Amino acid sequence: MEQLEKIGFGDLIIEANNNGWKEAVIVFTASSFNEELSERSRSFKVSSSQKFFNSNAGGNSLYGMPIAIEKYDVTELPIRLDQIIYNNVWNVDFCYITKKEDV
Repeated sequence: MEQLEKIGFGDLIIEANNNGWKEAVIVFTASSFNEELSERSRSFKVSSSQKFFNSNAGGNSLYGMPIAIEKYDVTELPIRLDQIIYNNVWNVDFCYITKKEDV
């Protein structure tokens, strides 16, 4: 399996504004959670087509689907990540792009 490049959350936003990716994963810090979770359980898949990455959209919502879906209540999915990030409930550790834009 190919090793994906870790990037910061700010770089993920910049790349989205430059149409650099379609899908990415945001990984939150272990200390953001009350229990010990694996990196996989702290990882959420997001899409660059969401309002958060589109400055012309009428909002800024960012929803993510957990990679380890079995750890979460499926009635609460997808999880609204923008509010979690803005309110410092969970802190972003790093991100990586999983699907780039077609050139």
